[in-house]
Amino acid sequence: VSISDCRCDICGKGYSCVSALKTHRVTHFSKTFMCEVCGKAFYHASHLTRHTLVHQEPRPFSCSTCGRRFTQAANLRSHQATHAGEKQLCSVCGKSFHPCRVGMMIRSAPPRLTLGRGSDWTGGPSEAL
Repeated sequence: VSISDCRCDICGKGYSCVSALKTHRVTHFSKTFMCEVCGKAFYHASHLTRHTLVHQEPRPFSCSTCGRRFTQAANLRSHQATHAGEKQLCSVCGKSFHPCRVGMMIRSAPPRLTLGRGSDWTGGPSEAL
């Protein structure tokens, strides 16, 4: 099955397999899985199941260094890296950072190149960089 065979009939986004397309397609409709504790809604039952852990006390995963508790093992592993002093390098700017949460880093990305009004630059987009 090719990506062209697995296109969303609503937005046209392509997927490599039918199951990924089915998972995506429900995002075009209302969120039908609702948390009974806080009312937060989700598109997928598995996301609601994972979410319900935030209401669980005591939190089952505990840091052996500081005792902080987490609802998910992945969050504990990410937290433990801060105690180990592990740093990662940004693939964009090369600066180091401590892992924080998935998709986040402690140090900010460098500002983008921008040209203000009144600039005398007249080149094409590739010349700006």
